Amino acid sequence: MEEGEAIHELAHVLERELNIYTRKSFVDVLRDGLGKFDFSNIDYVPDEYEKTIFVLKNSKFVSKYQGRLYEEVGFQNEDGEWNQYSLAEYFAEGYKEYILNPNRLKRKDKKLYDFIEGLT
Repeated sequence: MEEGEAIHELAHVLERELNIYTRKSFVDVLRDGLGKFDFSNIDYVPDEYEKTIFVLKNSKFVSKYQGRLYEEVGFQNEDGEWNQYSLAEYFAEGYKEYILNPNRLKRKDKKLYDFIEGLT
C-alpha cells in the first residue's frame, strides 16, 4: 500500500455513508473554481495508472488523481456544470490530504478543508 491509501479508501466509505456527493454544500465546494465545463482542461493519461484515465487540471487539487474524471457517468450535467459524480476522487484525495498534510489542503482548497472540518 502507498502512504495514505487506507485513508483514501476510508474516505470513500465516509462519502457513501454520509451521502457527500448529494449534498449541495459539498457540490458547491467541489465546483468552486472549476468554471463551466470545458474540454481544454482535461488531460488524457494513457500510462501513468493501471488503466488510461482522464484528469481535470485545476490548481486547487492536491494531487493529479484528485482530478480524475470517470467517463462512464459523464463529465457534464445538463446544466453545463461539471458532474460531481465524475469527480469521484475529489473528496477521498482531499480527505487524505486533510489527515496527512492539513496545512497544504487549507492553502490549496480552503473550502474543502472547511467542509471536512465541519464533518468532525
